[in-house]
This record gives sequence, structure tokens and C-alpha cells, in this order.
Amino acid sequence: MVHNVTEKHYFYKKLGINCNIWLAHLISFMQQVDNISDFVSALSRGKHLPEKPVLEHMGIVIRQWCRKHKYEITWFSLDGKIGDEHALYHKIYRQLVDDIISKVVTISSYADYKKHVVFIAEGLMREGFSSFNGLLIDGCNNAWKRVATMLRMYTTVWLNNRGLSLEYSSDVLHHQSLIVLFEKISQMKLIFADSCELKSYYFRILENKSREEHRKVLKSRRFTDIIPERCDEDMLNGPDERVGCVKEQIEKLDGMEKRILSAYFVQEKKLAEIAGELQITAENCRVIKHRAMKRLMNLFAAKKNCNH
Repeated sequence: MVHNVTEKHYFYKKLGINCNIWLAHLISFMQQVDNISDFVSALSRGKHLPEKPVLEHMGIVIRQWCRKHKYEITWFSLDGKIGDEHALYHKIYRQLVDDIISKVVTISSYADYKKHVVFIAEGLMREGFSSFNGLLIDGCNNAWKRVATMLRMYTTVWLNNRGLSLEYSSDVLHHQSLIVLFEKISQMKLIFADSCELKSYYFRILENKSREEHRKVLKSRRFTDIIPERCDEDMLNGPDERVGCVKEQIEKLDGMEKRILSAYFVQEKKLAEIAGELQITAENCRVIKHRAMKRLMNLFAAKKNCNH
């Protein structure tokens, strides 16, 4: 038996439990268990122990391990239930008891106990994630909602860590990346070994989407750079001065040049796609675009000189 408060608090600390929170549940546990050896001995003899404090402690151990190794503790399905942590802890506890009784494992220290709990948890979570992955392939709303919620948070953190939170909308990037993830998983029937692999796959999609957004920004800046900051009143052709300036000068380009610039900057199409639509080579399309941009710059420069 534990004979004084100091020993009790030491054991609480060893279990990693805040005794102020769990004291009421653990007192009855402490009355039956003096240390880890007595705990294992009691389980091996089939002695009944109060499950609640043990399960609570297992939950702490497992959640800490999941955070360290970037596992998602709610991305699993056991016995048809999605992300039921309590059911997971019960399975781990029953497996621990069976292993101790059948002497599959020898636990002589707290470290041994913790290591085996994690070992059981990892196996069950991989098995549960496999079932969860199947739900994602089938388009299960609850499973996808759980994934989307966590990935939305990770997207915000990912952008903040790269200093991109002000430049890009996390909602837009998350939505675009999640659509790609959904299509890949549902159409290609992708199977991931665990939640870490799924998140890594999502982050690769997110990286590609952020690069696409960056290219769009650069395109917009390159196009805007050739537009004068201010146009005279006689250059206006619309409610916005700069828009009127652009329209006036673009009208001076030939048909092919106007179509390519419109498709590239307004419709945000790639040159290869534009070339296919116009039935010309990609290289020819690139040359025409370059020539049109140069002509626009010269037209703006000429207009500016005339005004002076």
C-alpha cells in the first residue's frame, strides 16, 4: 500500500497525471496499486482494478505519442465507429491484460509498460486507419468532415510558418487542395499506411497549389507593370482609368495577339492550352505573346511621350 501523501504524489507524477484533476478517481486506484510491479502482478492474476484511471492515463500516453509522431488520433474506425477514442483505449487495455496474462510481454518497469501500451496503440491505429481510409474512398461524409477540419487548421499553420498568411487565402488554398485530395482518393482508390502519409500527400498538393497562386500573382504583376500609373482624361474608355488605358492600347493589337493575351491573363490559361485552341505550336504561341507584350509597352511609352 501507499502509506503517505508524498508517495501518492510521486506515483501520480510517474503516471504523468495531474493529481489535482484526477485525484478523486486515482485514490481508489492507489488503494489497490502501490507501484508498477504490483499493478502488473494484479493484472496477471486477473485481479479487478478500476479501469477509469488506467484508461485516463493510457489516453495521456497515447495522445502524447500521437502528437510527437504526427498521428491523427481521430482518423480511425474501429467496430464501425469513427474516431471513438474511448473504444480505442478499452481495446488497448484488454490487449494489455491479455498479453500480461499470457506472458507475451514482460513488464518490469514503468518504461516497459508505457512502451507496450504505445506498441498496442500503434497496431490498432494502423488497423483502424485502414478502415478509415476505406470510408474516405467510399466518400463517407463524417470521415471527410473529420479530415477537412484538421487539414483546414494545418493549412493556416503551414501558411503562417512560411509567412504567406497575408498573401494567400488559407480558405481558398485549403478548398482547392481538399478537392484535389478528394478526387485522388475517390478516383484512384489511394491507400495510405497511416494518417502521416495522408497528411504528407495533402501538403504536397498544398505546396503545388500555393505555387500556382504565386505564378498567378507574378503574371498579374508583370501585366500591371506595363500599365501607366495615371492616364489623361482623353485616354479614358471606362470607369477605371487604367482599364480604359489598357483597352485602348489592346485594340491596336492584331486579332491573334489579343486572343492570346486575353486567354493568358484574363482566363489564366497556360500557353500550351492556348496553342492547342488556336491550332498553333506552343513555341509560336510564346513568341506571339512576347511580341504582343512588347508592342503594348511601346504603345504605352509612345502615348506617354505624346502627352508630354
